[in-house]
Amino acid sequence: MLAVWRQRPVDPSVPDLLRAEPPFAVAVDGPINDRPADPPTRRPADYDATRTASLRGLGYHVLRRSSDTALTDLPMTLAGITAAARLPSVWHDADVG
Repeated sequence: MLAVWRQRPVDPSVPDLLRAEPPFAVAVDGPINDRPADPPTRRPADYDATRTASLRGLGYHVLRRSSDTALTDLPMTLAGITAAARLPSVWHDADVG
């Protein structure tokens, strides 16, 4: 079992999942991440990169996935989270198709 916080604020971000030790954050980017940026000259990708850099600056390993990937390839998403947490994989080779 992996103990994580869900949507816990970490200035200036609110990652979808967060773990203190070892420090890692998971961001699942959905359609809201595609909205126009504020200011309009700033692209959403720039905003995401700034939040990722901020989390990394605080010592977090950051795993970003699109909501499409998380929903359509759950085994890959969970394997990435497990690897980020530095835990033995919860998947056996036969379970991942």
